[in-house]
Amino acid sequence: VNRILLSYNMYKPIKVIPSGIKLNQFYKNYSNEELYNARHELNIEDDDKIILFVGRISKEKNIQFILETLPEIVKYNTKLKFLIVGDGGYTNELKNIIKNERIEENVIFAGAKAHEEISIYYKMADVFVSASDSESQGLTYDEALASDLPIVVMRSEYTDQLIDDAAIGISFQKRADLVKGVLFYLNQPKNSESRLKRQQKLHEISAEVFVEKVVQFYQDCQNDMSVQDELNQTEKSHRLFHRPRS
Repeated sequence: VNRILLSYNMYKPIKVIPSGIKLNQFYKNYSNEELYNARHELNIEDDDKIILFVGRISKEKNIQFILETLPEIVKYNTKLKFLIVGDGGYTNELKNIIKNERIEENVIFAGAKAHEEISIYYKMADVFVSASDSESQGLTYDEALASDLPIVVMRSEYTDQLIDDAAIGISFQKRADLVKGVLFYLNQPKNSESRLKRQQKLHEISAEVFVEKVVQFYQDCQNDMSVQDELNQTEKSHRLFHRPRS
């Protein structure tokens, strides 16, 4: 964003502040019965591990990269389901990849869901994945963290800022790193220390902190303008009283 604005010859003070999100919906706790029913509606067994993608099904989301990598992950854990929550025009192409990779038993399309219905899918999953390289700010990454879910996502400028600890997640660029990242979290039980670190990160990306950062940037700009005005006035006075003699 910064580079784009500069390309438009925008030379006013610029600071990129990621939008904050309201996370209350994703803090909800579900009963064992609710989670059981949600899993079994999708034919997911109690001992199945779930990797989750939430979003629009389109080519630029690069779900095909995950599907083509999935056989490598399944080698290490056959009791694995890749749950895709969303809909879009690239679904048939993905189904062809699934057939070619022979992973029909490991992939589930849940379809499009209303936003208020999404949180239970985060809660039933073990790790969130995304191979999209077109995310300026991955809101689904934040939703996953709010649901106490680690993320394994394609590296970007945003993930470089977001992921600063393994408790938050892992970013990747190569297929082998996607495999390692997913397997790491599938074999890593959740613990209170990791949960605390995710909660601390959530505070940083909350809507409240976003407002604080915007107000602070505005105040900084106002202060800088006041200082510049004083300098300009001093320079003007200096020129007025120190005119060269003719």
